[in-house]
Amino acid sequence: MNYINHMTDKKNILTMGLVVVAVLVIIESIILVDKITNTGTGSQLSLIDKSVTPKAEVVNPDLTMSLRSDKGEVGLGEPVKITVNLTDKSTHKIDGIEVYVKYDLSAFDIIDMEYSDRLPKPDVAINSTKKGLVLVNYLISTPADGFVLDANELKLLSFMAVPKKAGDFNFEINTDQQSSESVSIVAEHALNGSVPKSLPLASNPLTIRVIAK
Repeated sequence: MNYINHMTDKKNILTMGLVVVAVLVIIESIILVDKITNTGTGSQLSLIDKSVTPKAEVVNPDLTMSLRSDKGEVGLGEPVKITVNLTDKSTHKIDGIEVYVKYDLSAFDIIDMEYSDRLPKPDVAINSTKKGLVLVNYLISTPADGFVLDANELKLLSFMAVPKKAGDFNFEINTDQQSSESVSIVAEHALNGSVPKSLPLASNPLTIRVIAK
């Protein structure tokens, strides 16, 4: 009986430890997001791999991270659904994805975030209401030889944006590897312990018109 109680206590301590670590990771991510967007300098926040490096610039990259909406024009207080998809003209294998969506926080409230049903649960999923930045990170450990992308759209993220003022407003994904701002990346599968590289990535801005009905 003492042995069982001892093992139960050890299990409880281990569980508490894992919870504390998870909370600390999330808190650190929030602090880093705010720090990067505050200063506009510093290293890229990357929970995928700190050693991810950009490839040479490609004019027409195979990968596109696109923004779409179910409405192009909405009234004040009328929610619009924004979806982030990823497509590949080739068939790359990947180990992780970081998504950063910038928006005008004075113009929208972000609610009801949903994630991919084909990828693992995000390691980090944050809406920074201080900086107008939606961040989602996926670390992909299975399959061991990398997740295969193809021409079929892979949903990465969706959320509802509730407009607070009238005007034309952009949602944007930054893919410029030379930028000092938070950059969205797709990490190529690393072979035989090699350093993973960030695949060339295209994106499109999305403009939502809000009218005072």
